[in-house]
Amino acid sequence: MIHLMKTAYGCEGHDSWARPGASGCADADRRWHGQCSRHPATTELHRTPRPAQPTTRPAAASEAVGIQYDSFGAPGMQMLCYLVPGPGGERERGSRRVNWVWYVNTHKRNLRRLLTGNSGRRFEYFLPPGELTPETTTEITTLANEMLPPQFTALVRLSNVFLQPVFDLAPTRMVADHIVLLGDAAGTVRPHTASGTSKALGDAAGLAQALNGWTPPDELPTRNLKDWEAQRLAYLLTVARSGIRLASQSFLGTTSGRQFLSE
Repeated sequence: MIHLMKTAYGCEGHDSWARPGASGCADADRRWHGQCSRHPATTELHRTPRPAQPTTRPAAASEAVGIQYDSFGAPGMQMLCYLVPGPGGERERGSRRVNWVWYVNTHKRNLRRLLTGNSGRRFEYFLPPGELTPETTTEITTLANEMLPPQFTALVRLSNVFLQPVFDLAPTRMVADHIVLLGDAAGTVRPHTASGTSKALGDAAGLAQALNGWTPPDELPTRNLKDWEAQRLAYLLTVARSGIRLASQSFLGTTSGRQFLSE
C-alpha cells in the first residue's frame, strides 16, 4: 500500500482494503469457480514465492522434470512445472529450482475443511506452507499417487505444499476520487493466462503516463485517469475472458470436469 499526499493506491491483491471504496465491490463479487491450486518448489526442487528448506532431488524427477517446462493434464486437473533461478539467482544446472503448480477441481463445500490449518486457524484465501493437516496431506499424496506421473508424484511428496483457491474477481472500476486500484486489486484473472505480473506493470506504466506532469497539491488530471481506466478495463476484461476459456479447455473451474478432494 502506497500513500502519496491525499491519493491512495491499492495494489496489494484481490482482497485489497481499497477495493470496496474504489469499485463499490465487496467480497460477494469474488466468485469461486471450483478450482484449488497447490504450489511449492524444490532445488532442482524448492518453493518459489516463499522460501522452503532444500530437499534432495530424486533421480527419477531429475531425469524427467526440470529440463525447461513440463506439464500433465487430465479432466479436472492440470500440473505444470518449470525452472526458476536458485535462491541467490543461480542458473547453473543443479542449483536452480523447479517451481510447480497443481490445479485441481473441488466443490465449494470442501473449502472450509481444506483451508483449516494444522494450527486450527481458518484461512480465507491462502493456506501457508506448514499448515496442511495430516488428513489433507494424506488426501493430496493419495491423489498424486493415483493421478500423476511418478516424477510429478515425487515433487509433491518432497515439497512443502500450500493451497490457494482460485477466484474470479471481475474488474469493474479502477479510479474513484483519490483511490486508484492496480494489479489484482483491480481484478483477478485465471492463472492460466500467466499475466499477473505483466498486468500489474501495465497498470502502473499507464498510470504513470496519465499522471505525467501532475504534482500535488494540484487537482488530479481526472480526464487522463478516466482514459487510463477505460483502456485498462477493456484489456483486463479481454484477459479475464481468455483465462476462463483456457481453464475450461482443461475442464478446470467447470461442472463438467471431475471433482477431487471431497469427503
